[in-house]
Amino acid sequence: MQISDLQRNRGNPELNTSLFRNAFEMDLKINKDKYRGRLIPINPQLSDKYTGDYYGLLIELGIPEEMHWFNMRLNDWLTTTDYIPNKPFIFDIDASAVKTLLEYHLASQRQL
Repeated sequence: MQISDLQRNRGNPELNTSLFRNAFEMDLKINKDKYRGRLIPINPQLSDKYTGDYYGLLIELGIPEEMHWFNMRLNDWLTTTDYIPNKPFIFDIDASAVKTLLEYHLASQRQL
């Protein structure tokens, strides 16, 4: 096995820049509903298993890794350890809305 076999696909690196994340945070405050995708029910077993491990829960639910941070912010958590047990659902992020914002962000950066 090679090290490249163990690497995870974290998606588009532009999604991880602090400049874009700041733009997302600003837009999220104004347009939170725009980013809400489906409502995902969380059963008590998963809730208990992933207490304090929000990214682990998202992996279990099949949420793309490049959307983990955005999903966390949409659900009003600041860190991955903020996830608490017995929350009956989470909102899934609408990835297309995030990617549209990224396109606008990158276009505006090229114009500067």
